[in-house]
This record gives sequence, structure tokens and C-alpha cells, in this order.
Amino acid sequence: MKKIICLLCMISMLFVVVGCGQKVYNEYNQIQTSDSEAITVVDDLILKLSAEGKGYTVTGTVNKQIKTLTIKSEYNEFAVTAIGPNAFRGCNKLVSVSIPDSVEIIGDNAFSGCMALEEMTVPDSVVEIGAGAFSDCLSLRDLTIGSGVQYIYDSAFADCKDLVNIYYKGNLKKWCSIFFGNLQSSPLSGATASNYSVYGAKKMYIGGKIVTDIVIPDGVTEIGAYAFAYFCDVKNVTIPDSVVEIGESAFYICYYMENIVMAKNLKDISYRAFFGCCNLKSIIIPDEVKRIGEQAFSNCYKLTDVTIPESVEYIGLQAFANCGNLKNVTFANPNGWAVYSEKSYDSIITAVPSSELSDTGSAAKYLKGYGDSSSSFSYAGYWKRNGNNA
Repeated sequence: MKKIICLLCMISMLFVVVGCGQKVYNEYNQIQTSDSEAITVVDDLILKLSAEGKGYTVTGTVNKQIKTLTIKSEYNEFAVTAIGPNAFRGCNKLVSVSIPDSVEIIGDNAFSGCMALEEMTVPDSVVEIGAGAFSDCLSLRDLTIGSGVQYIYDSAFADCKDLVNIYYKGNLKKWCSIFFGNLQSSPLSGATASNYSVYGAKKMYIGGKIVTDIVIPDGVTEIGAYAFAYFCDVKNVTIPDSVVEIGESAFYICYYMENIVMAKNLKDISYRAFFGCCNLKSIIIPDEVKRIGEQAFSNCYKLTDVTIPESVEYIGLQAFANCGNLKNVTFANPNGWAVYSEKSYDSIITAVPSSELSDTGSAAKYLKGYGDSSSSFSYAGYWKRNGNNA
């Protein structure tokens, strides 16, 4: 009887040890942590096999003082398909990284805080760059982005203060279609998450040629949000007639932009699309545009002349705020405009006199939000054209 009791105790102890996380190895010398995952350490890299057994994710390193990192395309006959969240976060001695063309995803904060990292090549195979992936890489100067990238999430390049050159391996059409999560996700801005200070790249190269003038290719229908935000080098922009929408902050603070040719079929100019384009002097809104978004041309200090076609039905809050030199605004149809307090256009504040909008000088004052000089009323709300009644 005592022997049976001892045997039962030994079995119970064995169960407890295994159940509490005892390392179990499979045929590839991987740590089998559950039925659905296996972890192995090779060349100081921590690798996790996917539940389906299709590939490895690099989840980290056992050497936080690593200086040179070369990730192979496969280990133990399994491809490396991802670099996981926080994988090399805070490896502040890391100077160079080689990512294989088998990797499709670079996870959130994967290289965040790698303050010694000087250059990075994102291969063509990568589709997603996660939130904060390269944030606080304070020494990063040269960045190559592969043609396969489709998503760059929030703050991916925030606080990359020394970033100088971007080499994009795709073309302008592909660049316009990339999803950028916010202003800090674009390597052109590298803005801080706290105060939007500009630390982004000074120069952009596409197809090996430096970009100073942007000519969007015919066939592009939308210029994505933040696509060229903070791209200070650009002076002239040509948008083809195929484009129907300019996304949020698409040309935000393109400081040296002087001229822009708008698409004839453009219908929507989104929030802050041209905010802070300080050297832009005149704008002719195309005849098909229905909506001008909030702060779309705000802080365009040198803007003097604007033409608003009859097609425009909505002008967002502060669309032309702080355009101190705006002197002439031509409304193709000055009738029926009213100012609302809410974006829903439910609460009307007042009608805008059509007689004032018929005069280009007074129309400029009203559009900037000042109204006539004898009134203290602000016209800086949401504008909507309701009909042809003055």
C-alpha cells in the first residue's frame, strides 16, 4: 500500500513540474511552451514558431547589447515572416540591421529606442510597419522603404531627429496609396508625438532620383492621408484629373510649395490638406469640388487669391484661417451661404449676405472669419450653401 501511495505522489509531482512550465524540447531543439507554439534561440535571436507551423516571428534577443544584427531568411527550414512587437526595443547599442526579404510584418515598437541605429532597409517583402516601429531612433539618417509596404501605422517614425534621406523603391502611384496612421507615421515628418515638431527627412528619392516637383501619375484616384506631409523640399505639385480626393493632411506644411495644379475632377479637399503651405499664393478650386475640409488652407500666410466654384456646398471650420494676406476671394455663386456652429449643420448662426460675397475684397474678410469691420460677429464657423436666397 505504501508503494502505491509513493508512486501516486511521484506522478503528481511530475505533473506539477511539467504544468508549471518545465522546458520541453521538440525535434528542432525548440522550447515547446504549449500545443500551439514553440520558441527557440539561435544566434542570440528568440524565435517563435506560428501556431500553424508556417514560419517564425523574431520576438527578441538574449543580448540587449547587440551592435550588429543579421536576421536570416529561415531557421530550421522555417521562414522568418515577422519581427514581433518590442522585439529589439531599447537595444540602444544596435548600429546596423539586416532584415531578410522573407519578412512581411515589422511589429509595433520593434526597433523603438534603438538610438545608435544609423540606417535601415525595409525589404520589398514587408507589407506592414507597426505603430512606433522606429520611433526614437535618434541617429537614423538613411531609410530605404521597399515597394511592398502598404501600411505604416501610428508614430512609426516619431522623433527620428537625424533622418536625412528616404529612398523609396516603389513609384509615386504606390506611395500615394500607402496607409499612414497619423502625422508621426510618415518618415517625411518624423514629428514628435507631443508637439508635432518637425524632425523628418530632408530629401526623398524615388527611382534613384531626388524629388523636388511632384507630378502625380494619371490613374491615381486618391492621394492618401499624410502622403506628403512635411515634405518641405517640394515646390510644384501637379495633380491629374483622375484624382477625386485629397486625403487628410496630404500636403500638411509643405513649406516651400509655390504652385499647385488641381485635378479637374477633384470632389473633396480633406481636413488640413494644405495646412501651413506658407509660400502658396493662389488657388483655383476645380469646378467639381463639393467640400473644402476644416483648416484645409489654414496658415497659408502668402495666399492672396482664391476662386470658389459653384459646385462647392460646404466649407469647413477655419478653412482659410490665418491667411493674413488673402485679399481676393471670388465666389462663382455668392447666394445662399450660411454659417453653422456644428459640423452636423443643424444649428444655423447666421446667413452670410450675398452682397458681401459678391465683392472679392469683403468675401475674403468673411471667409477668413472676420465679417465686416463694423461687426464683432465671427463668421469662422461651418459654411454651407443652402440655396439661392440671399
